[in-house]
Amino acid sequence: NISLLAPDPVTGSTFDWFKQHNTETEALSFFGSVTLDLTDQLQLSGGLRWTDEDKVNTISVPYVHAFLGGGGTFIPSGFFSGPINFSDSNLSPEASIRYQASDDINIYASFKTGFKSGGIDNSALPSNSLLGFGDPDPAVRQATADALIYQSETSIGGEVGVKTQFADRSVTLNASVFYYVFDDLQVQNFDATAIQFQTFNASQLTTQGLDIEWAWQTPLEGFNLSGSLAYTDAEFTAPFVTTSGDDINGRSAARAPKFAGNVAFDFTTPLGDSLEFGLNGNLQYSGSYLTAQTSLTDFRQDSYVTIDGSVSIGDPDGAWKLSLIGVNLTDEIFVNTSGGRPFLAPAGNANGLPAGDDIILTQNRGRQVFVEGRFKF
Repeated sequence: NISLLAPDPVTGSTFDWFKQHNTETEALSFFGSVTLDLTDQLQLSGGLRWTDEDKVNTISVPYVHAFLGGGGTFIPSGFFSGPINFSDSNLSPEASIRYQASDDINIYASFKTGFKSGGIDNSALPSNSLLGFGDPDPAVRQATADALIYQSETSIGGEVGVKTQFADRSVTLNASVFYYVFDDLQVQNFDATAIQFQTFNASQLTTQGLDIEWAWQTPLEGFNLSGSLAYTDAEFTAPFVTTSGDDINGRSAARAPKFAGNVAFDFTTPLGDSLEFGLNGNLQYSGSYLTAQTSLTDFRQDSYVTIDGSVSIGDPDGAWKLSLIGVNLTDEIFVNTSGGRPFLAPAGNANGLPAGDDIILTQNRGRQVFVEGRFKF
């Protein structure tokens, strides 16, 4: 934004800086599993995955506007960080047991672990905080790199469920309960004061809940109904102080409604011997949720309902199909994410400005209508 005052007096450029990150990753992973039939109805499975990753990141800043790069907060043009290294390995086991109570009832339980590699945050500003990469002291260089590194995320938990069919297999009903703990959860948030997206680890998140799904092939030829219901309790379960100064321990995760579900139908019927008519609809419900996780005063989206649908005509054997598709037909507008307005004055700033509380919201696209043609050849 300094370019709004005047072009760079040396180069004539009318932008503030040019910064480039480059990351090279080497990943190696092995996975193996075994399944044992303990009886005709009881089956035990287990698996193990080993992962090893190495990442090398470099930061180069060929250009910084002369009004910024002449000293003070920003680094000069021509900066190069040298290699920033991150490496990690992980061993993730899993196990499950399945009991076939009958031909139409399957009961199972599973234990699972997971791993998401860490890395180097690409959002670093070209500020003097990067000058530590040129320090002769290795400890200073490492501390500068550590400020940009986020750690790997791991998870552990499991679920218990049942899958069933009845009424001559015209009705399907599946249900499961789950419990998972995510350590060093990787999140990205916008720092409105620094005007910077930051990737970091946010302590621990525990999520538990219930999933139910069903489907019914009705007696009416070509007419099917289906639906789902989900209850999710996702909250932070360890102390973690955000950039806003709030400890979000015990707070619900962002974009995680307690209840969500849908009801859908689809109908197909022949139109003579060479055409098939199709009609379907889907009603989706989302409960209320927080739209960010950096502040205790974040914006909360109210619960909402959206409706999708389509009408089609095509070849009965699937050789071609022409569809008119409507997404969010009622033009429901809801907020996906929120964050502070850029250039917010921080609390306790040196200029004595009041701390800002303006937020910017991102929303969905509203109603969308598509025409789709499919052909198989």
